[in-house]
Amino acid sequence: QEAATAIIDYTQATAVYIKGVKVMFSFSISQEIRREAENDFSTSSNAKTPDPHVILVTILNPLYPITVDILHTIFSSHGEINRIVIFTKNGIQAFIEFAHPDGASSSKEALQDKDIYDGCCTLKIAFSKVDRLNVRVNDDRTFDYTEPAPPVVQPPFVPFLPPTPITTPASGPLTID
Repeated sequence: QEAATAIIDYTQATAVYIKGVKVMFSFSISQEIRREAENDFSTSSNAKTPDPHVILVTILNPLYPITVDILHTIFSSHGEINRIVIFTKNGIQAFIEFAHPDGASSSKEALQDKDIYDGCCTLKIAFSKVDRLNVRVNDDRTFDYTEPAPPVVQPPFVPFLPPTPITTPASGPLTID
């Protein structure tokens, strides 16, 4: 308790910054700090914890565009991918959902701290608590590989006709300046 009081007294008189952010200290009414273990889904010793098959990928120093095609090319060598969703919450991040947990584990182990391009686009990978990704549209930011590709609809053929000059009966072509 003396150490806690000393910290409170010190920080009231002196500003403390962590990574450029001012922090404040105060007493808590809690008697202990509890942290749930990662993947602690049950306290029962007989309960099997689910294997994560979704990973969260953070791309550090993204000097080049990142698309689902790029991520699919990199991560599909580690297992079948069901869905990819790219978003920009804390920089560029993506959820990648594998069909099987082995793909998530293998890619995390093999690609952690690797660069997509030399010296940039460094991958930081963590298992996600998300169980399934929702994809509404297939584009360069989101893609559902479990859905069959939509048929390609060709627009109707419209032949290109050169513009016809507007003419007046008496003067010939009309010129607008």
